[in-house]
Amino acid sequence: MVRALFTILLLSVTAVLTVSSPASAIGGEGEAWPSFVESSSCGAQRVLTPQADKTGPLSREALLRGDFAALFGRSVSEARSSLVAWRFPGSQKQILVHPLVVPSLDRAAVSIRTSIADGRRYQIDWETTFASSFRTIGGSLRTSRHTYGTAFDVNSYRNPFRRDNVLETDIPDWWVNAFIDAGFCWGGMWIGSKDSMHFAWAGPAFGDMTVLPKPYVPLTDPIPFEAAATTIRVEPPEEDNLLITALVDINGNGALDVTRVYVDGQDLLIDASLASRRHSPCSVRRSIVPGMANLAERSLAMGFGDLDGRGGQDLWVATDEDGLLRITVRRAYGGFTAETSAVTSIPTPGVDAWMSTADFNADGAIDLFVVENSLLAIWSLDPDSGESDRLFLSPLPFESADDFFLGDFDLDNRPDMWAVNDGIVSVALASQGYKTVTEEYSPIGLPKRMLDIRAADYDGDGRVDLITFDGNFKRVWLGNTRLADGLPLEVWFEAEKPECSDYERVSLRDEYRFVSSTWIAEGSYVWRTRNDLAVGCDPTEDGCTPELVTRLMFVEFLAWIDNRDGIGVIPGLTAARALAQAGFEIPCDLVYDECWDEAMPTAEGAAAFGRFLSARQGNVPPPHRWIYAKPSAGANQAWPQ
Repeated sequence: MVRALFTILLLSVTAVLTVSSPASAIGGEGEAWPSFVESSSCGAQRVLTPQADKTGPLSREALLRGDFAALFGRSVSEARSSLVAWRFPGSQKQILVHPLVVPSLDRAAVSIRTSIADGRRYQIDWETTFASSFRTIGGSLRTSRHTYGTAFDVNSYRNPFRRDNVLETDIPDWWVNAFIDAGFCWGGMWIGSKDSMHFAWAGPAFGDMTVLPKPYVPLTDPIPFEAAATTIRVEPPEEDNLLITALVDINGNGALDVTRVYVDGQDLLIDASLASRRHSPCSVRRSIVPGMANLAERSLAMGFGDLDGRGGQDLWVATDEDGLLRITVRRAYGGFTAETSAVTSIPTPGVDAWMSTADFNADGAIDLFVVENSLLAIWSLDPDSGESDRLFLSPLPFESADDFFLGDFDLDNRPDMWAVNDGIVSVALASQGYKTVTEEYSPIGLPKRMLDIRAADYDGDGRVDLITFDGNFKRVWLGNTRLADGLPLEVWFEAEKPECSDYERVSLRDEYRFVSSTWIAEGSYVWRTRNDLAVGCDPTEDGCTPELVTRLMFVEFLAWIDNRDGIGVIPGLTAARALAQAGFEIPCDLVYDECWDEAMPTAEGAAAFGRFLSARQGNVPPPHRWIYAKPSAGANQAWPQ
């Protein structure tokens, strides 16, 4: 199982200060304990299920792809045959689920039995309660979590799905909390709609596992990385003040996005050209990292990784502090505003060293890899406390190397060491203590200049592929035969219509404003309708002309998500007053002026939405590795009060 984790390379001081040319970046092995959280309202970043090639029921022969397939079955037939029965406490009703989910279900059952012993009851209807269902999600290409045996619906008639975001449920709090505390995401907590019948397992990161299970055997055979299987032009060009470029899964769909980090005044901008939109001119998703530019410009290294176990790609920055390495983390969940920073006991490497992170011993904790003077040192790493111990030290088996990277070649959930030298790619296995080179390959057409190279699963079959980005093109060399269904390599992650729409083509990229066809405008429209305020056209209708989303529409959208009625008599500020009274940040002062009518930049909105989610997450169970973040200095600079 290979997921984007932490990308980090030492940068020369001159290159960082001038930011006149891009610094190359090296990819990490992957997330140690996977998160499969279904909604960002459940205390972690949303992780998307893989797509099928058509909507509706899935046949037994249908092949499954990506991280979900790795843990739950490579085909519908394999997933079905893996299911086991589990019975609800206090009922004879049984559901079929994947065995990996059972420990978390049993944990919830203990809590429910305690409540039953105290005289509480909740009746389960046999006819309207189920788990396994092999299909896509209503009308979409995304596979349902029911396909993998990781979700169940309870008493669906009494707990209906509501597209209007109204929570309708008869499930008592004690029953819901039993499953939330055991590592499930409840549909009653969803953003934008409510599915109160629905509970979905959040994955190993939220469970009680002590050993991460081995992945299901891929349904392909390994082959050498020879001719490139696909080449994709990345349309959005790089801009000035670029710090690093990395291949990172930014939006949680399992595919690597071309991600660039820029300096913008006191802030950093993260531009991700999404693989799901085929890296087209309108594929860029922009995030802002407020108040981080100064630290980044004096850093030794920086990169991405899921450091808090919440499924997002957090930004890491490594700096020197009196000869020891300080690791500062800005969390992706919460809009890159929450920060942890601690001095480790790791000696600061020299400027020629290479660093990356992965789970060296498969214990669920992230470790730091340092290559310096032909030696590989691996350190345990806790960026919250700074606690670190050296776990491994050994000479490298590579005679020379232009670059290093990490990736699980032999599918044992441990990061193998890869090196590139003069067009030759070599692999040293973690299971053999990185002592010898076990594999060597000569990919045809491997670029001499690479801004990033990764060993990751491009086609979702479970085996690693080589993926490079040279500044213009993303190239892929498969490490496996093609899957038997013959579908396109990108079928499991690429949008049904990845091309730019007419409106996107004419939009100025520098502005990055939301348009009315988005979910934000729809939420604003529904909220204003519910509160008897004047509305324009319904943004879901074809005849509704796109318009820019204002800050006022944005706070109405947040009030819709949080089910808050308007407060006050000034129509333009009723949503803002409701949010402010509930303790949420608002983008302008509580005085109606031009600030509210201005179009909202996407970067500002993304950061604000992240902070909103972080503030409303409530009492959620911690994942396997949890970092309690402290507010960062300058975190509110991008959000005027």
